[in-house]
Amino acid sequence: MKINLHFFYSYFALILLLYSCKEKEVGEKEAYHALQFQNELNLYPQKILITNQYSKAYTEHIHLKNSNSLRTDLWHWIGPENITGRILSLAINPKDTNELWAGSASSGLWKSESGGFGKNSWENIQTGFPALAIGAIAIDPEHPKTI
Repeated sequence: MKINLHFFYSYFALILLLYSCKEKEVGEKEAYHALQFQNELNLYPQKILITNQYSKAYTEHIHLKNSNSLRTDLWHWIGPENITGRILSLAINPKDTNELWAGSASSGLWKSESGGFGKNSWENIQTGFPALAIGAIAIDPEHPKTI
């Protein structure tokens, strides 16, 4: 009876092992398909991966990093002075490209009539809504005063 019981436990363990391997293979296939789907989204519309572009971009990055062409001391602050925070959306008036609208994460809607240049070029626009997060801005192309 002991031998039959050992045989039963061994047989049961073998079945569990085979079943777990089969489940693992299915999971790996599902993960592969999910990864393939994500890659196809990133490659749209080409659907092919051009691998030499990555190495070309990396080589160019290293070259620029080691050269003096990326000197940050040539940059200077032009503003704005009266706004801080993260910008979530930006809209440009199609009839006057100097008119910009910016929506921020925590300080509402902002407008610039100078293309965003200058220390005090941005003006806060009251929307009349209690929420200050502006996630999207749309300008009517026919009537640019309609935001």
